[in-house]
Amino acid sequence: MRPVLRIVNRVLIGVVGLVLLVFGGSVLAVGLGAKPPSWWIYDGRHDVLLSAARRTRWRSDGWWWPTVLAALAVLVLLALWWLVAVLRRRRLTEVSVRTGDGEGALLRGRALEGVLAGDAGDLDGVAHAHVRLAGTRTAPRPASSSAWNRTWTPVPPSTT
Repeated sequence: MRPVLRIVNRVLIGVVGLVLLVFGGSVLAVGLGAKPPSWWIYDGRHDVLLSAARRTRWRSDGWWWPTVLAALAVLVLLALWWLVAVLRRRRLTEVSVRTGDGEGALLRGRALEGVLAGDAGDLDGVAHAHVRLAGTRTAPRPASSSAWNRTWTPVPPSTT
């Protein structure tokens, strides 16, 4: 996961958790009999969060429903973007390797990528190699197949 996405996830989860904790805790406390502050959105144990007057207050204004629908659409699109970004794996974290004794072993994906890049970089005519694995744990594949199929112009060996 990229560092920016990791930071966004932590901040988003923290803010949502804090909001849920404050509002959920306050509703629970008032439901159990605690006296709410004077500025709070409802007055007591048997009061509703949104009265009929509050729910229908802006209904006759022409800007109300387009604004509500646009805000909800933006929230849904942001939530979908976040979900896709979190669920999409950019590289393998582990690779399952057969060891020959019937057990198998798990290798870190980045370690295997480093070894493959190092081996490719040691070949004649290769100045620098970068490998990124994708696929599944049992069937890794290169993240970009076009890089493996590309025709490379060989670099002449140095004469030092």
